Amino acid sequence: MNPRNGLPASDIGFNSLGTPICPVDNTPFRSDGSCAGKNRSPRLKFVCPKAKRVGTIITGTCERPCTSSKCGRVIYTYPHKNLRLYPGVARESEEFAEIYNRRTAVERSINLLKDTLGVSNRKTSNVLTTKADLFLAGIVQLVCVLLADKLNDARLARSPRRLIA
Repeated sequence: MNPRNGLPASDIGFNSLGTPICPVDNTPFRSDGSCAGKNRSPRLKFVCPKAKRVGTIITGTCERPCTSSKCGRVIYTYPHKNLRLYPGVARESEEFAEIYNRRTAVERSINLLKDTLGVSNRKTSNVLTTKADLFLAGIVQLVCVLLADKLNDARLARSPRRLIA
């Protein structure tokens, strides 16, 4: 948190999604997109949940404001400081859901190559052998997908052991 703010860093809390929450009534702040300026790092902007936007002007409508600003409290988070906490995309958005679905599919595929197909515990470090092991593991993975498709059971594509059994 910015030490130049009037309130201490412990005043603003974050929920499990990484969104700031209001210190008065614990409602999550609303995402106002990302912003960046010349010679500035990109940042995510969160505005007070009770603030209203009319065009480009934001006005605060809070009964018990926690700041003297007319537009209510505005919090910026910097993704480059902690990518796990602030991934650069608002977690509640559809874009985050699409990225997360793709990422988990890729990680499951990599896990299948490493664990089930035995690429992680190889005994050689030769580049050609490693390349051959990866190509063969990829071929096995594709054959599993084709066989699972023919058997009309998509669950079998995830594990060659289940397919063989």
